[in-house]
Amino acid sequence: MHRDTLSEVRAALQEVPSLLLTTHVRPDGDALGAEVGLARFLRALGKEVRIFNCDDPPPNLRWLGELFPIERYTASPEQQAYLERVACVVVLDLNALHRIEELSEPVRKTRARKVVIDHHLDPEPFFEVAYIRSEAAATCELVFDLIESWDLDRLDTGMATALYVGLMTDTGSFRYDSVTPRVHEIAAELLRRGGFSPAEVHRRIFDQWRPQSLRLLGMVLQTVQVHCQGRLSLLEVRRMMLMETGADYAELEGFVNFGLSLADVEATVLMVEYPDYIRLSFRSKTTYPVNQWARLFGGGGHRNAAGGRSELDWESTRRRLIETFPLFDPQPEAGMPPLR
Repeated sequence: MHRDTLSEVRAALQEVPSLLLTTHVRPDGDALGAEVGLARFLRALGKEVRIFNCDDPPPNLRWLGELFPIERYTASPEQQAYLERVACVVVLDLNALHRIEELSEPVRKTRARKVVIDHHLDPEPFFEVAYIRSEAAATCELVFDLIESWDLDRLDTGMATALYVGLMTDTGSFRYDSVTPRVHEIAAELLRRGGFSPAEVHRRIFDQWRPQSLRLLGMVLQTVQVHCQGRLSLLEVRRMMLMETGADYAELEGFVNFGLSLADVEATVLMVEYPDYIRLSFRSKTTYPVNQWARLFGGGGHRNAAGGRSELDWESTRRRLIETFPLFDPQPEAGMPPLR
């Protein structure tokens, strides 16, 4: 794994006057929190900084744009001009360039220095300098490492709030196995220096449902299926459900976690129907490695949270999920050796 030291990454960012920050499509709380927290810090150092993303933030995270402008990349002449002159591109919370979609080719071709800050396994070698720790709970943990090593006294309320959002959301509100003493130490430092209300942050993220979202959730919960001796659950979102409720895809954030609330379930998958494919969101609450499982479906991620997609039809996709779950089971059935 390509892994530069924190000091090398800091040096790479120190020597450039202008930066562009970006992250993966369908950005989550960790991706956006890392972008906003780092952008505010670099701006405080006197650097020119902009954020270009291919997708807008989901509704419950749009308020992060109040802390730092998050621009939708449209390939406008003005944005293209910035891409041509910017000195450094920082890619956050992803390890494969195709995950920034329309921005992937402009970033690949730019003469700007390319830096990656991420906590996923097996990064593609599209960057020059990287700070990668796959054992970190969130990319926001790595951004905090960077700020702490550089000038923690510059940490302000906006930076602290954004980084707390990433820590909280990527750890399932601090309940995943990825939570370490270091995660709680960082959260405490963010609260101490930031002076924000964690209850208010939680409310802004999790208590912003529309009636359409609740109606859709009710329909999705009726689809729950349990397989593999009660250790696997599947949830379904069909396009007709979205049409009937008036909800949209952006409101599905967090739905997958309901599949883990069943007592004996160790892993869950949310199957979401798109016109040409099925998007799969994998979660686990034990040592089941959903990132390895997701690779069978062209995806990846972390041990407890990953994504993938299927080009198969609905029934074939469901059947393949059920059939392949035992391959990565830390407690396999008799006669089924774990995949090495």
